[in-house]
Amino acid sequence: MEISRIVLKKKVLYNFISQRCPMLACLSDKNRQKVSGLTKGIKVMRGATLYSQNEQPKGVYVVCSGELVETKVVEGREIILRFAVTGDLIGHFDVLSMNFHTSNVVARQSAELMLIPRDMFLGFFCENSKMSEYYLFALGEQLQEMQRRFSSFVFRSHTERVAYHLLLLVKKFGMDKDGNINRDFIKVDFSEYALCPYEASNRSLEQLVDEEIITITEKSLEIKDMDRLIKKAAVV
Repeated sequence: MEISRIVLKKKVLYNFISQRCPMLACLSDKNRQKVSGLTKGIKVMRGATLYSQNEQPKGVYVVCSGELVETKVVEGREIILRFAVTGDLIGHFDVLSMNFHTSNVVARQSAELMLIPRDMFLGFFCENSKMSEYYLFALGEQLQEMQRRFSSFVFRSHTERVAYHLLLLVKKFGMDKDGNINRDFIKVDFSEYALCPYEASNRSLEQLVDEEIITITEKSLEIKDMDRLIKKAAVV
């Protein structure tokens, strides 16, 4: 089955939402205990769709493990909006804006999720000012990042766009001690994320390799010269 039911452990969930989910960590102890009682989780196999654009939200998903990708079709082209990894929430913006889902979410790696029912999440949000403040902060950050990404589509060259989105991957996933981004690097996925045609993205990556700013091997990408990559990205 592409999506199946699993049982999560209450104690593990309580520690997880207290330590790994900043928005849920804002809840009172009583409400964190309530959320950790939602032990009927969901497992989404790699490549399976969690939900699609224009579907009615069931609630807010918390990523307990794995990785999902949020995409949207714009003018007939699918673009990657963001990656969701352990500790991230999915669907909360749609639930709080009372909208249908405005994007598609697919598992890039098999993922385990907890589902907080819509009414429960809205109740927490209405009664907890810290959670509201964190949401507004997170929303502001996400909107700023989206604005920068889409302005890069208009005002940056393909190479600048590619370099900028490599920096975003570093920010999201981090790097190991050798400078490798902590995530498999797949060129087709990356071109969709960088808002570039595949051929243009590949040419720009090859240029960065030739200039010894990055190295690509199999499914890994190493940043060899971060300072020059930042300059290439024309970050202001």
